[in-house]
Amino acid sequence: MTRVSSVATFAYGSVVFRYVRFERSYDKFEANGPNIYRIQLDRFNDGKLATQWAAGAAGIGPVVKDALPEVTSLSRLRGTQGIMSYKDKEFREEKMFFANEAFLPMFGYPALKGAIPDALKNVDQVVLTASAARKYFGDENPIGKIILQNKQEPFTVTAVVPDPPPNTHLKFSMLLSFATLQKFMHDPATTQWYWDGYFAYIQVRPARTPQPSKKRSTHSPKPAGAKNGWSQNTRWSSTSNPSPPSTSRPTTCQKPRSTATAKPCLSS
Repeated sequence: MTRVSSVATFAYGSVVFRYVRFERSYDKFEANGPNIYRIQLDRFNDGKLATQWAAGAAGIGPVVKDALPEVTSLSRLRGTQGIMSYKDKEFREEKMFFANEAFLPMFGYPALKGAIPDALKNVDQVVLTASAARKYFGDENPIGKIILQNKQEPFTVTAVVPDPPPNTHLKFSMLLSFATLQKFMHDPATTQWYWDGYFAYIQVRPARTPQPSKKRSTHSPKPAGAKNGWSQNTRWSSTSNPSPPSTSRPTTCQKPRSTATAKPCLSS
């Protein structure tokens, strides 16, 4: 083997090693990671798996939290986009989420400015990443300032948090309060089973794995107009541990990811 080929082989191996190490590091930084699970929705037609959603129906999160006594916290998100503006600065933001007040404490985001408690509790509140704060406000303190969504809805900046690291499956530039979504959509934002697109994360007590409740099933009600044979149920997969949690039915899981190679929990 020539010296050139040896160097090329070493370089290739180094690249592969760094890539694999990065891929395996996803969500490992989260202090609460071993106790956080993302809920997945499986839908069946005539007993056959039809679709699987990481972002499931609006009603899933509250039902699972109520059904599983080991759950200590529920975080809910829904993706959104829009034109955000402050004075003469205007940008289209595509990595925004409506998020409830449990999200930041659950995933361990500290406040660089402002405060985490109640930062997403009330209507028309927004939390910015450090990059977004610099983009809109420069060196100005953004806390208490107003950002407009689509030049209409005013959001008050309550906190600034670090940018999500590159090895997380959930990247965002802004978080809008979930209470604002509830104001827009009313009851369907929290209870309906035929509106998809809602991410739900549960945090359980340390060293506990979420188990199906004996008192209440996690199967969801059938929406009006659904055909005979329609059904849906839920799964949960760890955000930091690729091993599947114990459930009443066997599953094979990969941790949730935002890359093209990501796969959800699949029925075995």
